[in-house]
Amino acid sequence: GRENMAQQDSFIFDYFLIVELKEKKDERTLDLTYQFPKEVNDPDEKKFITSAPVFAFPDKDEIERSSADTPDAEPDRFSFVLTADSGGRRFGYCVRPHLQGKLAVACVVISFSPCFALFSKILDEVIARINMTSDPSVIDGFLEAIHPHKLPAPGQLFCVKVPSPWRKNTLDLWRFTRPDDFDTPLEYIDFQPLLRALSAKSVMRIYASLLLERRIIFVSKSLQTLTACVQACVALLYPFEWQHVYIPLLPKPM
Repeated sequence: GRENMAQQDSFIFDYFLIVELKEKKDERTLDLTYQFPKEVNDPDEKKFITSAPVFAFPDKDEIERSSADTPDAEPDRFSFVLTADSGGRRFGYCVRPHLQGKLAVACVVISFSPCFALFSKILDEVIARINMTSDPSVIDGFLEAIHPHKLPAPGQLFCVKVPSPWRKNTLDLWRFTRPDDFDTPLEYIDFQPLLRALSAKSVMRIYASLLLERRIIFVSKSLQTLTACVQACVALLYPFEWQHVYIPLLPKPM
């Protein structure tokens, strides 16, 4: 439909954000410390950006300081959906690496398309550059090289030359492949979290409820498990699509 055509015509990503969780006098705040592109004029688009930090840290009061001292720990990875007043929708993909000296940091991609596998590779490279240097120009050059590219067709490869963070005045060639998601509503779907968390009988009940367009609420202590299960349930509807309110992650303030 029109939405699929818009996805095919969209850029690889719309916005890249870095959100930092800070603690001041026993009060935790969310600071948007980096935004790309820096200039955004459309009011609806600005709302996507200003609401993203809350979705990147829906558990900000539960995050323990000890997690900041384990840089080798596997980062948190989860997704969310942002909806504007006009009904426009954007997908968010978040990776929260454990950086030394930081309570918590989230790197977020906001895009028209839910190509989470592709975003994961891009964010891993950005995080590697963050670990290497605090110079924001190293991130700028990488994102400026990728951002102008249109979203590739399923299964297609696209190449970009980006400034090397290791060698001055040198360009590195990077290759990214969009997984072949032509026959699925969402790519990067892992059904294992759903099948581990719920019995086959419960999954069938959820599936029947979705077909009957009933309201379903998922609750989990793990952001990654929560969003993975919601995405998997929506994918079960294929070739149909869920047409109603879809909020895979809801922060406490909301």
